[in-house]
Amino acid sequence: MLDRLIGLVSMNGLHFYLNDWNGSRRVQTDYEGVVEQTCMNLPYGNGETCSPYLPQKSGRNSDFGAKPFEH
Repeated sequence: MLDRLIGLVSMNGLHFYLNDWNGSRRVQTDYEGVVEQTCMNLPYGNGETCSPYLPQKSGRNSDFGAKPFEH
């Protein structure tokens, strides 16, 4: 029997929770799989804190939607 929350329907849409092997939430995505927030916690699931996901920029053109220069 599944007794863990794997998703949520709210006024903001459909969200899915991706849990680790211990059942603690690690990532929340939207219905398309886009990461909305990441979560961390202490051992055994204590003290969960979640924060909005902010993608890290690598400085490459692909980060900004730019296409490679063609001759």
